[in-house]
Amino acid sequence: MNRTYFRFHLSRCLTARSRGSCRRNYFIRDLRGVQTDVCSQTLSLACGTCQLGDDVARYWASLLSIGPQPMSIGSLRIEFQLSGLGVLGHWVVTGDTRRKIAVRLGANRRQTQMKVFHVPCLEDNYSYLIVDESSKEAAVVDPAEPEKVLEAAKQHGVLLKLVLTTHHHWDHAGGNDKIKQLVPGIKVYGGSIDNVKGCTDKVENGDKLHLGAHVNILCLHTPSHTKGHISYYVTSKEEEDPAVFTGDTLFIAGCGKFFEGTAEQMYQSLCVTLGSLPKPTRVYCGHEYTVKNLQFALTVEPENVKIQQKLTWAQHQRQAGLPTIPSTIVEELETNPFMRVDMPELQARVGCQSPVEALREIRQRKDNWRG
Repeated sequence: MNRTYFRFHLSRCLTARSRGSCRRNYFIRDLRGVQTDVCSQTLSLACGTCQLGDDVARYWASLLSIGPQPMSIGSLRIEFQLSGLGVLGHWVVTGDTRRKIAVRLGANRRQTQMKVFHVPCLEDNYSYLIVDESSKEAAVVDPAEPEKVLEAAKQHGVLLKLVLTTHHHWDHAGGNDKIKQLVPGIKVYGGSIDNVKGCTDKVENGDKLHLGAHVNILCLHTPSHTKGHISYYVTSKEEEDPAVFTGDTLFIAGCGKFFEGTAEQMYQSLCVTLGSLPKPTRVYCGHEYTVKNLQFALTVEPENVKIQQKLTWAQHQRQAGLPTIPSTIVEELETNPFMRVDMPELQARVGCQSPVEALREIRQRKDNWRG
């Protein structure tokens, strides 16, 4: 039987309602390998892995209805990663959508053509390997520490072909010259007006690149943090959720400072260019700032339940040594105050009358926030 490892996080307390003995035994195994029986007891916040057989749908259908009576789960957030399949995401679900969980998870077991791997760098940066599975060719986004990137490429058995530089700041472009020495002939892409160190191929908004046989890359000009900042929108020929690599323009629940641009430009970059991408698009940003960003977001919208829930989840991710990235465009539209400035109620809350004015005001508050 084929086996898949399922890493999960339960962000609400679960209570198994069962009278008498449980007929079935289910368990979670946390990241330290400690097994916990989940029958007839309350589970507090938990994170772990389970080894699943072929029939993943039936497993989850049964797991979410333990014992003679169904488990009372209220609102449950499941964060999942199927190792070896490059699938990463989450659902927020209620009891009446258990079947949707099973069906969606089962659908995600199909073979993927595009995989993304995190490469933590420096203090809180991320580089990313984007892999075309059929050719085993890879692109790397912002290789700040080239040696770490090459080690990750070796571990995954891929051949580096492209560097995708989001912007010219040293913690994103500073490794370009070194990786060119280590990988002779590698192409280094960067914004045409951003003066990217080591750039061999300048790109403009709308330029298209290709990786291997199945992965396509669209260059999006997303200025304000820097004048030539590029985000890379990546799709595959299979029906997989796309991904966008946003550097320091869009963070999870935040955005970059307007070092070389204006609030008007950031509004265009966030709410028009990136906000118009398909809602399931996975968002991979340049830094692990999520917890602080969500804490600040609550000062803007203290009653936003989705922000509260995601903050709890993000804190547990970091405590477990796990990334909080990726998010999705739809999550950002629900939890990122900088992408919610079109809402009149948010504008009113910060004393503004237009989206751009609200974006400017929230950025100024964030710059002065010492949370």
